[in-house]
Amino acid sequence: MEGDFSLLGLNKYEINTYESLVKLGKSTATKISKNSGVPYGKIYETLSSLERKGLVVTLTGNVKNFVPSDPKKIIELIESKAKCLEDIRTRVSELKNVYSSSIEETVEVAEGIDGFARMIEKMPVPVKTEYNLRFFSSGKSRVNYLAQNLEKLRNKIDVKTLADRNRCTPEILDGWGKVLPEMRHLENKGVVISIVDDAILISLIRSNITFLIKDKAFIEIMKVFFINTYNKSTKIF
Repeated sequence: MEGDFSLLGLNKYEINTYESLVKLGKSTATKISKNSGVPYGKIYETLSSLERKGLVVTLTGNVKNFVPSDPKKIIELIESKAKCLEDIRTRVSELKNVYSSSIEETVEVAEGIDGFARMIEKMPVPVKTEYNLRFFSSGKSRVNYLAQNLEKLRNKIDVKTLADRNRCTPEILDGWGKVLPEMRHLENKGVVISIVDDAILISLIRSNITFLIKDKAFIEIMKVFFINTYNKSTKIF
């Protein structure tokens, strides 16, 4: 039989011997050796091993014969191993969950525009909150794109936005004003902050470095700072 039967605790000689014996029925060691291809010098050792595993029965008499056990014994062995493997799968899955929570980096750093884009892609989709400190430097198409996305979120997600009114062009005011009537002013010389649920992205524009942080204690404090600053700031619209 083809296949790796070592998973069942059977080596190649054993599985070939058992298969030949099933086909031969009651048979002598000599015939089994010739039929299975197992060397005669190894056949008795192999048959003894199979007998210990409950797969062969020895018939004593003038000539020693061997008969195979019902192949259902192999099926029972497979089912037993499958149960063991399923138990192992469950244990490993539990370990995987522990590994994911303990190994995941709480702080990642990236450089350049490409790095900023990678960090943005790693940010979660907002479920409860999205607090942003924006540093506008984009055109109308970008503004409209962001506005369309925020419009979908505004009714179910706590969205708060701070921006420097001195950097708000007419296009920005027109685009963002339709969906963020309470965008508030904070002088900004080059920092982007986005706090989305349990993740925070901080980008230092002039240094060209972006941080993605998932430390919950830090994020909770940053949320408090953001909300306090937001509440004290004047409305842009």
